[in-house]
Amino acid sequence: MKIWQEHFQQLATPTLEENFDTEKLELVEIQNKIIESIEREKGQGIDHVNVKEVNKAVKNLKAGKAPDEDGISAEHYKYGMDELTPFIVHLLNLILTYLDVTIFLKTGILTPILKKEKDKTLPSSYRGITVTKTFAKILQSILKDRVDSVFNNIQNSLQRGFTEGVSSLCAAFLTSEAIEESKKLKILMILITLDAEKAFDKLNHEILFNKLYHYGIKGKLWILLRNLYKGMSIKVKWEGQCTEDVMVLQGIQQGAKLSTTLYKCYNNVILDSILKSGLGARIGDIQVPAPTCADDIAVLANSTADAQGILDIENEDLEHFILRCKELEQIRSKYCSKIEQTMNEIDTSTYKKIIQQGNLLQLIMDCTSKDINCYSTVYENIETLARNMCYEMHMLRTKRIKT
Repeated sequence: MKIWQEHFQQLATPTLEENFDTEKLELVEIQNKIIESIEREKGQGIDHVNVKEVNKAVKNLKAGKAPDEDGISAEHYKYGMDELTPFIVHLLNLILTYLDVTIFLKTGILTPILKKEKDKTLPSSYRGITVTKTFAKILQSILKDRVDSVFNNIQNSLQRGFTEGVSSLCAAFLTSEAIEESKKLKILMILITLDAEKAFDKLNHEILFNKLYHYGIKGKLWILLRNLYKGMSIKVKWEGQCTEDVMVLQGIQQGAKLSTTLYKCYNNVILDSILKSGLGARIGDIQVPAPTCADDIAVLANSTADAQGILDIENEDLEHFILRCKELEQIRSKYCSKIEQTMNEIDTSTYKKIIQQGNLLQLIMDCTSKDINCYSTVYENIETLARNMCYEMHMLRTKRIKT
């Protein structure tokens, strides 16, 4: 149990990564304090919860799920709705008045779930799913509806996940149509799949709520949402036993009602920046540079420069993906050897010269480039090899992301 506690405590505790902008974080923290001070002085409260909102939230509770740590399940509320609703309304309105909840409602039980085809002996191979208090689910459901009523109007069109009435298949459709468009026009199409590693676990609370405010979630509602994440804790449950409390100082809970909306708010600015950059693929006049489903992003671009520009916004690296990623080394070696062999059949010095000049990435992505000065007689063979290489890399990476 100690290993589980240490693992999830580490995930829930902020660490300053290399190149992390600490100055920006300090400014965000100062700004949030000023925002809270201003909003409290305004004196305008949150609209009270009504019976209709509570009944909708209770009906939306999923039956047949695990009860919370107090043994209370969705069925307790569903079958006792008529008797309980007036009390729930009263308690929720007290929370909206005092802008916080008790520590009792900020706890949850986290269960490690093994990812597919992962080593079960490693804690990092598990995804933590949190069961929050059932009463907290009702509160979060109501707050989520209120946040969604504002955020859905400004959600980036590239985000197709976690959105009511929108299928995640839309992201796949945009990707496949962009590929077909490039085939039709006979132009290069680069497809790179990205996954925000530990996306839910490492999200910074202060930056999150600063973004929320600038997206229009203001007033006392903003203060309440921010307070919900202060003093939050979990217990890790394994084989019927629970660890001691783990304080959650970063990240959002997978499985909690509000988490999907909060995550979309956090990453919306990245998708906005990609669209504003004008980089990436198009279907006619429609920009489709990065169709997204939750935390899975498909980067689509018609040139290496555009692809790298999008990855710079995403803080990824095309050169690392194609040339350096250790998990793709076997595929890389196989195809680079074949490319070298193909070029050596005409001239043994050309491939070595390309390597020495650091143009291998350009050769793989576009061997017709003027920077390469490659023999036109081998263009077709190299393009085929490079395309197959990138496809196999993409498929392997997609497989690893899904597991």
